[in-house]
Amino acid sequence: MVTVKKLSMVIAGAVFSVSCLGLKPVNASHTLEGDLPHRESTRSAVEDYLIVPPDPNVEGYYEPSGGLYNILVDSNQTGTSTLFNFIIPPGGGTVPHTHHRDDEVFYVLSGDLSVLLVNDDTEQTLTGGPGSFVYLPLGRPHSFSNNGTETVSTLSFFAPGGIENFFRFIGRPKELGPGGPDFTYDNIVQQYPEEFASIQFSLPVTLPGAKDFVVVPPEAQVGPYTSLVTAQQTTGGRFSASVLSLTSQAALPPLTQSSKGEYLYVLDGGLTVQLGDEIKDVSTGTTVYIAPNAPYAFTNQGSTPAKLLSLSVASVPEPSSWLGLVGVGAYFGASWLLKRKPANLKN
Repeated sequence: MVTVKKLSMVIAGAVFSVSCLGLKPVNASHTLEGDLPHRESTRSAVEDYLIVPPDPNVEGYYEPSGGLYNILVDSNQTGTSTLFNFIIPPGGGTVPHTHHRDDEVFYVLSGDLSVLLVNDDTEQTLTGGPGSFVYLPLGRPHSFSNNGTETVSTLSFFAPGGIENFFRFIGRPKELGPGGPDFTYDNIVQQYPEEFASIQFSLPVTLPGAKDFVVVPPEAQVGPYTSLVTAQQTTGGRFSASVLSLTSQAALPPLTQSSKGEYLYVLDGGLTVQLGDEIKDVSTGTTVYIAPNAPYAFTNQGSTPAKLLSLSVASVPEPSSWLGLVGVGAYFGASWLLKRKPANLKN
């Protein structure tokens, strides 16, 4: 007999992998009709820059299996993508599922995250600690779980954006707490059957033409620049990701962002960021979103090294092409595909 916990995990995995519902992949979607007060975004499009400092009160929602999904930047602000901070309690996670519209990224900030990667007829479960990077492409079955005793915190990036509206719909605002025994996926589906009838639940099957998984362990992220995933490795060239490390007083001269947007997340240390005519100091845990065609520069004016994660949306020259021009140098970390066994990720 299937237990209530297993049933809720199955439903969680299904609803987590919402399909595109016929919308073009470059557009945000998942907006559902109805009267819930926390259903839709109240955020406005970002015309130039957005700074999101570490804030325990940032908008977030509990889903019935216990995860807390904090929305750092949403698709109303970018038009292209969404950045979350996922908090996954011990025992939390999803069952295997396949996204039909979203490319997904995990960058582990704390704790140990286990990720099941399904590649055709093979399965591999990898567990990675802080600094582990996993690219989960559209069309590849996968799941994630926290099998440890410590809460897991991740940066979670989705392109295209829009899935945050789904969590706004099914979730419980975090100021209300995780919810009681009646807060279940089964109850939500029964309460709003017309909403869930319109969603095509994804099955854990590999879609034709799906890209490969990419896993990059922390020890591969060395030197001033590490490519985590290139645009060529993502579905339709949607984005690229890299880690930049700056020694004390190192600087990147002004650049003009020519893609559909750039995210900078400070992993360690602090940076002075020039955003147009403004200069801002940002610290560990801060997200900076830079709108298309907005100039920026950053400097590490501190006495210790600084490290940041960069996510460049859509087609944009790989950072290796301009890092050499500005004298920062480049050291390319290996991009680990599923066929290569990462040294720090445990089976």
